Amino acid sequence: MMLTDDPKAENQRNYQKLIVALEASQGILNLLIAVCDDRNLREKLIRQYETELRQQDFLTYRIRVRNQDPSLRYAVAQLIEAEPDLQQDKPAVITVLGIDELLSVKLDAPKSEEDRFFGYLQWTREALRQFRFPIVLWLTEPMLARLVEKAPDFWSWRGGVFWFKRESAPLELARDNVSQHISKTVSEEPGGLPLEEILRLIEQIEAQEKEAPLLATLYESLAEAYEQRYHSQQERQLAIKAYEKAIALQTKLGLKADLASSLEKLGNLYFEFQDEVKKANDCYQQALLIYQNIGDRQGEANRLRAISNVLQFLKRSEQKFKIKTLQQRFDLLSSDYEAAYNQLNYTFSASDRNIIQRQINTILQELEQVESELNPMKNSSNLRKNYLEQLIAYLKTEIESISRQINFTLNEVDKNKLQRQLDDKFDEIEKADSELSQLNQKSLELEHSLEES
Repeated sequence: MMLTDDPKAENQRNYQKLIVALEASQGILNLLIAVCDDRNLREKLIRQYETELRQQDFLTYRIRVRNQDPSLRYAVAQLIEAEPDLQQDKPAVITVLGIDELLSVKLDAPKSEEDRFFGYLQWTREALRQFRFPIVLWLTEPMLARLVEKAPDFWSWRGGVFWFKRESAPLELARDNVSQHISKTVSEEPGGLPLEEILRLIEQIEAQEKEAPLLATLYESLAEAYEQRYHSQQERQLAIKAYEKAIALQTKLGLKADLASSLEKLGNLYFEFQDEVKKANDCYQQALLIYQNIGDRQGEANRLRAISNVLQFLKRSEQKFKIKTLQQRFDLLSSDYEAAYNQLNYTFSASDRNIIQRQINTILQELEQVESELNPMKNSSNLRKNYLEQLIAYLKTEIESISRQINFTLNEVDKNKLQRQLDDKFDEIEKADSELSQLNQKSLELEHSLEES
């Protein structure tokens, strides 16, 4: 969680991210976690996104976790049974409340309400796949820390965590410290478990000769743990092997969504240093087929973009090799031309001069042909750079225009829509600027490689 001197501005940014996630998650299960300790602020935010989504013809529902039987799956299933519209796959968002009200003490039961809730989350995670809409769980910060610890499998399925801070009064230092600790745990420990604990659980389950979905999840979490902490090629290879074991289990157990996710992550790892690009493409292609098969439109779109990046990289690599080969051929022909021309100057026999002249003409023809192939390839990146520079200038103009509209717009819903448009423009300009920087870097690398050759 980012700490800021302006909690209202930070809350608004996180709210916009939450809205975008809700709008983009229709037709798929997406478990979103909203963290807020201020009940009044929580209610205000929920009403705000419910109002905004209803204006876009979304259905909005609230459910409370029951103290007697604190099962998220059961509560959602009961709601669907009672609401015919939810059974027709209409756009909907379900908000889950009451989690922070569960008792953490056992009283006269074997387990506390809180422990049973986390147990249900951990062991009935697979049953949630039948629900094809976003679910927002509202938690307090202490409850989030316990969820990460007690339901790591459920936690690994999260689609996003959105933090909202108190706006009415400054946060106490101790609470800030808790927030920083939780945030660090969330970002650095996949699934909420340290690497050593993941290894221990894997060993325990494998000793029982079980091939359960939990084992596949643990191998995926192990790969993520190695991936986030690796500082050597050995740790990178350990991450790859862990993903491969997760993929083998997910394939055998028919866990399609998890399999697509693991293939996607393994592909990212292969593509990271661009040293095993074809393997990355194979992973992306397999993930794409699964996403298409299960109807995950967002996953399909993401993999198509990744495959496009891979193909562009392969095309650039092929072009770079071809440019280098043509440049070497051009340099060799230039050297042959210079040698033949010098020989011509020291040759006096007419017949010998004619032979040398024909050689020079042949060399010049080849030089012209190589140059005609080489120049367009060298200039193509310059055309792309010019386009990106023009696009960035256009986007800056658009950002200025939208910013002025926001300042003169009084309707809150319209202002929110404009803000999302503004965020999209910032994302576009960031991507264009990143690509432009990469093209400039590749131009420098190409110049260096040609000089070295």
